[in-house]
Amino acid sequence: MKPVSSASRSATNRYQTGQIGELLVAAELARMGYAVALPTGNAVDFDILAYKNDHKLAVQVKSSAGKFIQLNLSKFLDIEMGIDGRSQIVHGPRSNLDKDLLVAAVFLGKASGSDRIYCAKMNEFSCLLSEYHKEYLNKHGGERPGNNKASMHAACKESYFKDAPFFRIEDTPTKFRKAIT
Repeated sequence: MKPVSSASRSATNRYQTGQIGELLVAAELARMGYAVALPTGNAVDFDILAYKNDHKLAVQVKSSAGKFIQLNLSKFLDIEMGIDGRSQIVHGPRSNLDKDLLVAAVFLGKASGSDRIYCAKMNEFSCLLSEYHKEYLNKHGGERPGNNKASMHAACKESYFKDAPFFRIEDTPTKFRKAIT
């Protein structure tokens, strides 16, 4: 038997982290009486479909087993490189986003029951990302620090999601129900 490389282990761990996050959100929706489906394969726009009393819901889940959720900002924001090739200009959320899509940010805890799930509609999520990335760039003179100035990746810490308009599913089931209706 061949030993598994650390790169394979890391990819497997990312895959499992994503699966766990999706299943946690699906379980919460099922508790609320939704019929839940997880598409096979990798659906581009959503990870979960839920249905209850003629109400359909699509959910995009972003999960982390650590302190940060890794995101490709270009999927959510309209960003261009400045003429100098070093600065980034954030124009705001992409215009083609499904504003009604629910985004769930899942931070896995060390033990069962210690996970944290934050939710918001795509519109609020992308506006928050836009605001935070603009602040980040302003702190650094409009440029990303490091060698790859054109990188569109970001590490979003949990504190981003603790602020409004996000809320934790387990702390505020009424708010969650209100957001998804």
